[in-house]
Amino acid sequence: MNLSYVSEAYVLPVLDYECQGLAAALIRLNRLGDEEINHPKIALRKVREDLSLTLELYKLPAILRILEDGDELPQTASGKPLKKPILERYFQITGYRPRVYIVPGVEFWGDEIDKTMERRAWDWEGEE
Repeated sequence: MNLSYVSEAYVLPVLDYECQGLAAALIRLNRLGDEEINHPKIALRKVREDLSLTLELYKLPAILRILEDGDELPQTASGKPLKKPILERYFQITGYRPRVYIVPGVEFWGDEIDKTMERRAWDWEGEE
């Protein structure tokens, strides 16, 4: 993720019954000293809109959680993030995403198609 307001980002694959796979994004917002940089409210819609300029719609995150101060990710001895423990801890997902998915602190896009975003030929999905 190349977004000015994100200092750290982890994109994780999530198994999904409807569309086989979704992208979950775990991000940490930039800080300026001890103060959070004054951003407009950062939410899943904003992240998706900003990334839609450079990514195909199917690659956009459908699930978002923003890391809080002090949140540390499970890592291997060499410092690589551990995907399954991260999905369990921050998204409460083990295996497939539950059909009804409501987790405090997590935004879920669902299966909506956002027709307001700029779309390119490869995003049409047979629509006219």
